[in-house]
Amino acid sequence: MRALWAASALIAILSVARPAPAANMAWSLSLPSGNREHPNLEAHRALFERTIAIELKDEQIVGRVGEDEAALSVYIRVTYEGPNLKVEVWDRGDEAGERLISGSGGPGVVARRVALTTVELLRKLSRRRSMEQKRQLEAELVAKREEERERLVRERERPRLLSSLRAVGFPSAGAAFGPELGVLVNGDAPLRFGVSLGYGAGFLDLSSSGEGEATPSFSLLSCELLLGYVVPVAARGEFSMGPYARASALHKNGPVALPSGEQDALTASGGLFLGFETSLSGSIGLFARGDAGVVLAPLALTAGQSAARLEGLSLGLSLGMTLALE
Repeated sequence: MRALWAASALIAILSVARPAPAANMAWSLSLPSGNREHPNLEAHRALFERTIAIELKDEQIVGRVGEDEAALSVYIRVTYEGPNLKVEVWDRGDEAGERLISGSGGPGVVARRVALTTVELLRKLSRRRSMEQKRQLEAELVAKREEERERLVRERERPRLLSSLRAVGFPSAGAAFGPELGVLVNGDAPLRFGVSLGYGAGFLDLSSSGEGEATPSFSLLSCELLLGYVVPVAARGEFSMGPYARASALHKNGPVALPSGEQDALTASGGLFLGFETSLSGSIGLFARGDAGVVLAPLALTAGQSAARLEGLSLGLSLGMTLALE
């Protein structure tokens, strides 16, 4: 029996070319010395090491999470377990697993069984580590998304100053155009409260009673309140929509008469708005907002023999910038 083992070992050693070691690991091997019942595998260490090196040559085993593959240091232990052999594999204390294999056959056959079992256990370890890395990457991605979401929420919760140019039209009477300043305050997300002051100068769609008279015109000083519902649509964009109410002081210019005979009169309107805002940086943004409503406090306007009423539909459009406050 021992002569057969010696002959098999010599043939295997002579027939095996010395391979390059595995590209991404260092490894060591522990073999049993044997006894009366079992052959001495330690005596054939060179054969076992060459056979294992052949099988590991093209294997790329995944390292621990956060480590380079070159950091692998594999320990292979072979022991007798009754008539069988037990192969155990670790990488720096991280157990790849263990497997019982047959101990029968010549040293070349046994060495190949040990080598194939080692590769199988290392592949199992590699798959487990790949799954761990995938889970870690997914967790990091979720954490980054949550961090970005919280950052955007914090940005949206910051009060904002707004400055815009606003056009307002009354199909029944005329239109006005002018600047607007205001502030937007975010309450419990996704609600937003806004207040603004605006001034507009415009014309009245009335005919003068005489030639050469000044064109009928007016100016508006307005205070607007709005309550918006914010809907984020992109990393730096959001829609807002909701109701608004606007109170205005109208000052007449030219040959225009008001029912009270005064130069000024109060009016009001209310309706719904729809706006879009995009952020250029952490503090500065651009916005556009349109609104449609009705005049709640109509006014009768006359110019000579012509007359009209400031009533019915009210349309508005605002374009401007926002500045987020710390």
